[in-house]
Amino acid sequence: MGVARGYFNRPDLTAERFIPHPFTRRQPTPSSSRLYKTGDLARYLPDGTIEYLGRIDNQVKIRGFRVELGEIEGILRQHPQVKEAIAVVQEDNNKIPRLVAYVVAESEIEELRQFTSDKLPGYMVPTLFLTMDSFPLTVNGKIHRKKLPVADFSQRNVKKELIAPRTQQEEALTEIWRDVLGKMEVGIYDNFFELGGDSILGLQIIARANQVGLQLTPRQLFKHQNIAELASVATIAPKNSAEQGLLTGLLPLTPIQHWFFEQELPNPHHYNQTLLLETLPDLNPDYLQQALHYILIHHDALRMGFRQQETTWEQFYGDVENNIPFATVNLESLAEKTQKFAIESVSEKVQTTLNLGDGPLVRVVWFDLGKGQKSRLLFVIHHLIIDSVSWRIILEDFVTVYQQLLEKKEVKLPQKTTSYQTWANKLLDYSQSENLDVDLWSMSREFSLPTDNAVLNNNQVELEDRLSLILTVEKTKALQEEVGTAYNAKINEIILAALYQSIYQWTDQQLLRIDLEGHGREDIFESVNISRTVGWFTTIFPLELELKSMNSLGDLIKFVKEKYRQVGKQGIKYGVLRYLGSGIDNKTESPVKFNYLGEVDRITTQGFILGIAEESTGWVRSPQGTRSHLIEIIGAVSKKQLQLTFVYSRQIYRRQTIEKLGQKVVNNLEAFIVHSQSSKTAAYTPSDFSKANLNQKQLDKFLGKLKK
Repeated sequence: MGVARGYFNRPDLTAERFIPHPFTRRQPTPSSSRLYKTGDLARYLPDGTIEYLGRIDNQVKIRGFRVELGEIEGILRQHPQVKEAIAVVQEDNNKIPRLVAYVVAESEIEELRQFTSDKLPGYMVPTLFLTMDSFPLTVNGKIHRKKLPVADFSQRNVKKELIAPRTQQEEALTEIWRDVLGKMEVGIYDNFFELGGDSILGLQIIARANQVGLQLTPRQLFKHQNIAELASVATIAPKNSAEQGLLTGLLPLTPIQHWFFEQELPNPHHYNQTLLLETLPDLNPDYLQQALHYILIHHDALRMGFRQQETTWEQFYGDVENNIPFATVNLESLAEKTQKFAIESVSEKVQTTLNLGDGPLVRVVWFDLGKGQKSRLLFVIHHLIIDSVSWRIILEDFVTVYQQLLEKKEVKLPQKTTSYQTWANKLLDYSQSENLDVDLWSMSREFSLPTDNAVLNNNQVELEDRLSLILTVEKTKALQEEVGTAYNAKINEIILAALYQSIYQWTDQQLLRIDLEGHGREDIFESVNISRTVGWFTTIFPLELELKSMNSLGDLIKFVKEKYRQVGKQGIKYGVLRYLGSGIDNKTESPVKFNYLGEVDRITTQGFILGIAEESTGWVRSPQGTRSHLIEIIGAVSKKQLQLTFVYSRQIYRRQTIEKLGQKVVNNLEAFIVHSQSSKTAAYTPSDFSKANLNQKQLDKFLGKLKK
């Protein structure tokens, strides 16, 4: 009768703990066929043995995930040198809850950490491990948890304990992560995406690793998201097979280049990507010019040209000419306001000087504002030969060469990776593959956006306007860490969910057809490494979203995340099919496009480059050109803040309309934050368990059983 003590005259507690027997064949009565809910957590092993894991009432929430402390304790007790283990939650110096493991063991801490890392997901691995000779006990002989020593987090004033690298591979990767992510302290168990990483920064990680002789792929980085795991799968990079000499000859157009010429722009020569940079004072213009010459030799795509052959275009590699496209403009004698006007006037003119056939497709101008004054450096490059990832490569190499020249050192750049020519030919061969699913892109339903002006031919570039909205540092961090962790979702997936919800609230249409832009440097070919290859790799592909019902904002995030992941990695196949392969019958265009650029600060702050200058550079595209979409949304993180830019035609939409749409997006993002903070459990989707081959309903049912 001991188990009934404490339940007398307490019907509520009795009903909670003494539950009807779910498996009996007899008709249950109030006094029979009941089970006692002990609160113990256990599991069946394959041999039929029941393994005790701990108490189920020891549940806590860590980083948005519901964690069973008993499960952590059970795993620790499996280690042969652990006699006893207890897992608790304590707040660190920043008032953030952390998992702490107390163990009576003879094993080293790092061995225990590796042991738990192999058997538990990352969010369940304790931040600290404390060894003890024995645990304090109560008078009844039970472990006295309240008398356990308080964990000391003061040794490191950071959010989690930093574990130093133990091997050469870990040391190399740690240094790379610090540099690329801009973090002073990085531990080998820190998660890449929680540190602010994204797919574009991941490409930089891969490129840097290859430079130090470690072979990694983007797929491995997405699967092994901390240094300890990544180092374990890194292999010694084989000898680079990429052509290191000067490339010549013809090469086929890639899908995105086909898309460009499909637009039939009135002035295709004027379609640029431009950076006007603020730089340190007193740069050496001769070294700047020489640095550009080296960059043109090393990055073959910057010498490409295009010529029209009847109804088609072809591209070719040009020669390295002695006439380097570099100019110096001396403005030191002008007043500051006049200097600003001169910079903007020259920049606007340079935008119109590129020529697809005769070249060049690159121009660089240095504005000298006087001794001791910060100068300006203008880069104008035709979009056909560059993308956002390429800028990171070019600027890094440009700064490196300039510094080597300044220090009278031998000019030495990392080896070339797979050429754009090889990539283009690989895509052409790939277009004949049987692995391309045409049915995936069968989107027959029309989708349209409401407009303020029914005349849609007023969508010229010269009528373009922009609206930018910026989230605070705190809210941006919450999106990346709290919402991202709770739903195991990337920030671009979270923004996409907010866009879908906002456009639905605006149009009252459950269906949304949206074009997504990606970096396009997918890991789809063996022995191909384009981590440091310059060129236009971008993919543009459609996504249809239609959520007919939802019970919570969590359902919305999970739905959009899954739909994106079903198509996202396939995005490159859409362009291959449409422009290189058998074709896609349905070519219905989407009126809206979304592009997430990731963290952009590190592109423009390195070496003598201080950042983006404030002066205008004029039209980057011909004002007479037609815009491809009614509304474009561009997301980026700058200065740790998420910035969303809405690009539209002021002849089609009133600014008030776009402001309302933008505010809806911000409101939904903020609602996601509140929802994730109040959610009691982590939200999983089938892509989190891809090998299980479950749909969302099956997964929810399975997880529901585990919580009972």
